[in-house]
Amino acid sequence: MFLMALLYGVQACSSNPGLAMLPIAHFLKTDLGFSATEVAGFQAIAFLPWFLKPLFGLVIDSFSLWGFRSKSYLLVCYSWVMFGFLGFSQLTDYSYGLLLGGVVSISLAIAFSDVVADKLMITEGKAADTTAQLQGAQWVGLGVSGAAMLLLGGWLTERVSLSVVFGLSAIAPALGILGVWRLLVEPRQQVGGALGNVGRTVGRTWKLLRQRRFLGVMLLIVLLGFCPIPPTYFYQRDTLQFSNEFIGRLSAFSLLGTGLGALVFGRLASWIAPRNFVYGVIGLNAIATASLALMRGTGSAIAIAIFMGISGIWATLLIFELIIQACPEGAEGTVYALAVALSNFAVSLGLVFGSWLYDGGISFSTLALIGAGATLACLTVSPFLKEEMGA
Repeated sequence: MFLMALLYGVQACSSNPGLAMLPIAHFLKTDLGFSATEVAGFQAIAFLPWFLKPLFGLVIDSFSLWGFRSKSYLLVCYSWVMFGFLGFSQLTDYSYGLLLGGVVSISLAIAFSDVVADKLMITEGKAADTTAQLQGAQWVGLGVSGAAMLLLGGWLTERVSLSVVFGLSAIAPALGILGVWRLLVEPRQQVGGALGNVGRTVGRTWKLLRQRRFLGVMLLIVLLGFCPIPPTYFYQRDTLQFSNEFIGRLSAFSLLGTGLGALVFGRLASWIAPRNFVYGVIGLNAIATASLALMRGTGSAIAIAIFMGISGIWATLLIFELIIQACPEGAEGTVYALAVALSNFAVSLGLVFGSWLYDGGISFSTLALIGAGATLACLTVSPFLKEEMGA
């Protein structure tokens, strides 16, 4: 459990969101004179490696590194990130191209390590029937660490240089190296034919993609992710007149909600009947999305941020628990990474669609209700999930 929390904690401290996220955005805006659109474009490019996760999964499922399936990959990724941050900390001047190249490189290594951590969670969790608990531990690590990074990053932005932030960012991957070296016990494996391994992984994945109930789970991922949530930042800035500092705190509160929700997910999943749990999570997410219409001041914004964090992580853990149970042996990394990439893509489309509707004149409150209705549409997928829901 601790190792899973550590692996996701390193991820949150390094790149998702990362200690340097707010300082870099501040540097781009104040030192390089970037507009909001240009900063958003920088962040979008930095996130691109996360869409390559199915390819990373295929590599991890098919090839061992120095005889290990997980340990060697994690050590290489964390070493890359640590030395990358240390190298950047020695510079005193940062151009756009240099920053973008460094951030993408670190994002690539962290995204790869995330796939390794997920495969490790699936294989160990299935063997001990603890996948829900291990998923919860991962997201507790991500939520708590991510909230801390947002708060600390905002504080550091006003007080230290970007090079100091990069130096501090090297601490998390260094702890990750130590933790993996000491805590991850993994037997060496015989290396088989590389092409044969790739063929088996692709074959098992393709066979799964042709199953009706698995396609139902994937459809649930799309419907749950593609929710036209209104652009909260513009509403909070333009209508509610929140400061950027307070909006940053709201992101931290949301991640704290993520950690709290993940903490109790495993126990709730074991207590409640699968059918009721699926319906309950979908209903809770619809209520959470609709609650955005009630955002009127700082108090309601904080409560809604925490509520959204809890309901959002329950939905995420639920659908990926369904994916985990369907993952074929030997293709766990590929299938799970494919599902995560699809979820990320659906969420991105939902945000773009919601922003488009908002710019078209639909009010924030109306969009919140539309988003809630879109979430309830997930109930139409239930006929595809009879086996997973205990029906």
